[in-house]
Amino acid sequence: MRARLLRYADQFRPEDLRELLQKIRGAVMGMMMLADTTLNMARIDEGQIALSLTEVDVTALLTAICRRQESISTDFTFTIAGGDLPIMIQADPRLLDQVFTNLLSNAVKYSGKSRRIEMRVTAGVERVEIAMRDFGIGVPADELSQLFARF
Repeated sequence: MRARLLRYADQFRPEDLRELLQKIRGAVMGMMMLADTTLNMARIDEGQIALSLTEVDVTALLTAICRRQESISTDFTFTIAGGDLPIMIQADPRLLDQVFTNLLSNAVKYSGKSRRIEMRVTAGVERVEIAMRDFGIGVPADELSQLFARF
């Protein structure tokens, strides 16, 4: 792919080439996240998941995840309400990224005709609450019990 891009780069307008490269980058990031998630599930099964706790700005993390998803799902609108200020917590940013990337990509996948995903961040004294909402088809009532079952 790289050789093809180099060979035909002069035939693309700079903004088209930039957009194409962003899509490729987004796809590669998605594949890396999928591989990471699979490896982490195996580690969890073996009781060997390692947390790397650090100070994380939840607002900045969610914003970065939304921007990354926007580069893949260009016809969607992602909004974050309540995240105007930094909200700092102790967490593993890599694992949080996996969780929210998965939730966001599922929201996109099952959004139906709607092209809008909303997130709301609420910070309390000892907790942070993050809600995600899509306007899609929902989960059938008979499948709700399976919602958190693997695969």
